[in-house]
Amino acid sequence: ADPGAEGRSGTTGLAGHVTEGLRRLAAGAGVALLAHGRDAFALRAATARTATRTLDLQYYVWNGDLTGRLLAGEVLKAADRGVHV
Repeated sequence: ADPGAEGRSGTTGLAGHVTEGLRRLAAGAGVALLAHGRDAFALRAATARTATRTLDLQYYVWNGDLTGRLLAGEVLKAADRGVHV
């Protein structure tokens, strides 16, 4: 399935939200720089919250600070929903 098709069809879902967010950031290439850490965290948390099939994360270092624990909680909730992490 084409993950971008969902956003193009006007339906909601992760692909639609990402497509809309990139459009607002004028990121035609599908890549956007986020200037604030809170924005990057919010996007990561939302991605984990809305994942339905898979969630791929790759980190060199994962800290046990507040944001690390919050994101780990979202990832665990996704796995509990049956998302392949």
